[in-house]
Amino acid sequence: MRRSFPDRLAKQSIYTAAIAAVLLAGCKRHSLPANYYEAPHSLHVIPAGTYDAIFTCYASLGDAIHKNGGDSIDRAYLVQTSFYKDGSRVKGIPAGVKVTVNGETLTHGINERVHVELPTPVTWRVEGDDHYPSINHTIASGQPIDFVGPSSNDTISMSKGFDVRYNAPGIDSVQFHLTYFADVVKRHDTSSTITRGGQSSYNVVANTGHYTIPPMAVRYDQYRSFTPKRLIVQISWGHGDTVHNEDKVYGFIAECNRTRWFDLNRN
Repeated sequence: MRRSFPDRLAKQSIYTAAIAAVLLAGCKRHSLPANYYEAPHSLHVIPAGTYDAIFTCYASLGDAIHKNGGDSIDRAYLVQTSFYKDGSRVKGIPAGVKVTVNGETLTHGINERVHVELPTPVTWRVEGDDHYPSINHTIASGQPIDFVGPSSNDTISMSKGFDVRYNAPGIDSVQFHLTYFADVVKRHDTSSTITRGGQSSYNVVANTGHYTIPPMAVRYDQYRSFTPKRLIVQISWGHGDTVHNEDKVYGFIAECNRTRWFDLNRN
């Protein structure tokens, strides 16, 4: 029995880790169809269905502020291998299977760093065993996303919204992931203790090079008070291939996300 897709791959950049830490503190989870593993969202870059293995290469790019005050882009190129057997996900790469990405041998395939630069095509080579047949497959990637504006130094109004400008050449649609970080009092906390919390939303839109982020609307089903401090805007694209190999089905995915942080005011 193969595992149903989408199965959200555990992306662990410094940005997504920060998002998860806050959202797990009290953000509302979306209801999920039975064939989802854990994700409330997906770019749906390969068809929903059952896969024996899914191979993902993704680029995480975000603003980095250095001690000298200068700005740059922090880049992380990571790969994730997800093998399934007897209805369960195999941890890491199965014994007896060897996986390389652009000639680089993987050691565990769990958010493993690789030397890939967009828009370089990604070639996966799987030397299989009696269960997983061998395969060579190259998936095209694409240009990295360029966040044009506003600047990360700008302070954003949470009550008025604002326009985001970006470049994502050759991509039909992009996903916007908005995460607000805040000082909160949880709805059922009778002590009125202020803790950290957040709320998040996703929207897949046509790639037009700009997107209007609406004024913030707090979900008070989770909180009695919610005082936003920062906003993370993450723009993502993705595409993929589905390959039938003997009696197995493999999925190959290339993704890219670009992240920017903004301070907030209530005006």
